[in-house]
Amino acid sequence: MVCPRCVSSVRGILTSMGLEPSEVGLGYAVIPAESLTPAQQHHLSELLGKEGFELLTDSGSILTEKIKNLLIAYARTEGGIDLKLSAALQRDLNIPYKQLSRTFSIAENRTIENFFIAQKIEFVKELLSYNKLSLKEIAFLTGYSSVAYLSSQFSKFTGMTLSDFRRSLAHNRMPLTDI
Repeated sequence: MVCPRCVSSVRGILTSMGLEPSEVGLGYAVIPAESLTPAQQHHLSELLGKEGFELLTDSGSILTEKIKNLLIAYARTEGGIDLKLSAALQRDLNIPYKQLSRTFSIAENRTIENFFIAQKIEFVKELLSYNKLSLKEIAFLTGYSSVAYLSSQFSKFTGMTLSDFRRSLAHNRMPLTDI
C-alpha cells in the first residue's frame, strides 16, 4: 500500500469480511491473528489480490514491506533525510542494518540503496513533469547536493538527461509499486 486510497481500500476489504482491524497504515493492517481461519486467510488473500495487493504472512516479506514504505517516505522527504540511509532505517526499525540489507536483498533481488535511488528518481520525474521548479530547486528538494550529482544519477538510472526528460512528451513514469 502506498497511498491513503490503498489504506481505505484494504480497510474496506477487511470490514466487508467482518474483520475489524485495530490499525491500517501504509503497508500493513493489524487484526487479531486468531480471528482468521485458514479459509478466511485464503479468501482475504484473493480479495486483496483482485485489488492489486498481496497478503504477507512471513516475517521476511513483512520486514521488506516495512523497509520499502520507509524508503518511499524518505525519498519524498523535503531536503533529504537527516541521517545516512542505513542509520535512518536502523533507527526507525530498531533492527541492525546488516539484517535489514540481507532480508531486503533476498526478497527484492536488489539493494536497499538501489531501490531508494529509484524512488528518488521517480520523485524527480514527478517534479519535472509539473514544470514548476528549477533543477536547482528539485535537487535541493530531493536531497541531492548539486544539480550535477542529480543529473549524473538521473542519467544513469533513466538513460536520459534531465532536460531531455523535461522536454519529452512521454514522461516514462511508473507507479510506485512497480519500481
